[in-house]
Amino acid sequence: MAVAAITARALDVTTAAGTLSTLVGDTHITELTVSGTMDYRDFHFIADNLKQLQTLDLTNVTIEGSNRGDRRYWQDAYVADELPVGALSGLNVTFVKLPSSLHSIGEAALAGCRFLVDVTLPSSLDSIGEYAFAGCTALTSVTLPASVRVVAAGAFVHCTALTRFEVAPSSRLIRLDATALMDCPSLTTVALGPAIQVIGEQALLGAGVEHLDLTANTSLTEIGDWALAMSPLSEVSLPLSVTKVGQGAFFYNTGLHVIRLGGHLDSLNDYLLAGTGLQTAPDLTGVSRIGNYVFYNVDSLTTVALPASVAWLGDYAMAGMIGMASLTSNAEEVPELGENVWAGVNQKQVLLVVPDASREAYQSTEQWMEFLFDTSWLRGDVNNDGEVNIADVNTLIDIILGGRFDDATMMRADVNEDGEIGIGDINAVMDIILNPNSYTPAMLRARPTGKVYSRQQATQVAQNEHD
Repeated sequence: MAVAAITARALDVTTAAGTLSTLVGDTHITELTVSGTMDYRDFHFIADNLKQLQTLDLTNVTIEGSNRGDRRYWQDAYVADELPVGALSGLNVTFVKLPSSLHSIGEAALAGCRFLVDVTLPSSLDSIGEYAFAGCTALTSVTLPASVRVVAAGAFVHCTALTRFEVAPSSRLIRLDATALMDCPSLTTVALGPAIQVIGEQALLGAGVEHLDLTANTSLTEIGDWALAMSPLSEVSLPLSVTKVGQGAFFYNTGLHVIRLGGHLDSLNDYLLAGTGLQTAPDLTGVSRIGNYVFYNVDSLTTVALPASVAWLGDYAMAGMIGMASLTSNAEEVPELGENVWAGVNQKQVLLVVPDASREAYQSTEQWMEFLFDTSWLRGDVNNDGEVNIADVNTLIDIILGGRFDDATMMRADVNEDGEIGIGDINAVMDIILNPNSYTPAMLRARPTGKVYSRQQATQVAQNEHD
């Protein structure tokens, strides 16, 4: 009797559209296989009544359209071969096989199916509607058939267990719309196929992807606002085809150390790289406009080079870049600036390298003039009097003993360019004095760390030099 009871919970029926309710006598069934035709009424019956259903096989079903309205979802009509709006939302089902003739999945059709582990998508499928699988928190893997062209907004939002999202070979997927994979923290593998053209706003915001190489996605032209923000990305490579990356696309990806922008961006939009952990500055070739807060709080970068094409840096564009030691601007015409471009940066300690013909223009322009400008001098000429002699040794000793000097003098004091100011620099000056032919030019590149001696150590250094 027990075996018979278990068997009775599996049902296989052939139905005509709108009649499924008459064929299911036991609403406690756990498995249902349907053949024939169905419409929105049959799906509503399943969602409302089969609360213990675990497996649903609709492979051999054809979905019929209807011109009759339904107040439940404010629908005026239902389209043939489309899983209706909200059709199975909230169902406790674990496994679903969708009709083999299905063309589209309607809005929120399976939303909130929190026990759904596996869904079979047919090769006929063209589009996945808005929020179709939103909140399916047990779904771990999705492979789209090659036929799918569009994944609509929020289609897989908050699928917290999803680890893989891939497309079949020869995929036709062209759009991953806004929030499609947002808040999927377990999602570490994403493959979008060769046809993808647009990654929408917030499409992967908060996803768990660590490495993203899109260089093979040569049809990709646009990445939307905040598309990959707040994720653990450490490395990103964009294809040459990308011409637009929206604001905040990589916002506060604190582990992002390397990004390759593709080389065809005219503008870096607001907040694009704010809060990232970049250790190597991206190649900005061709960029003419750097928006507001683009490099805000990117404090690991030590050097940045602006191409000759840059004409504008927006408000707070490089604010908080406290690790920056040097900045190169290759623009002969001084780029215009927004407000407080380098707020929080000690510009007096940051070397600015500019074209020789434009030096005076930079030096007379607000904000730019605050930098330490590059210059050259005789190596060993610490006091900058045009000669290398014992006066330079005395200046070095004064520095070691704690004397206060301007930034340029501190630069010249690192004669041996080891990043410290100490006895090695005194020895280097003495070598130059004793060998005049060893005079060589030096170029100001970055402020040395300036090793700090205790007064006792400094006194000993001076005593050794005297001896």
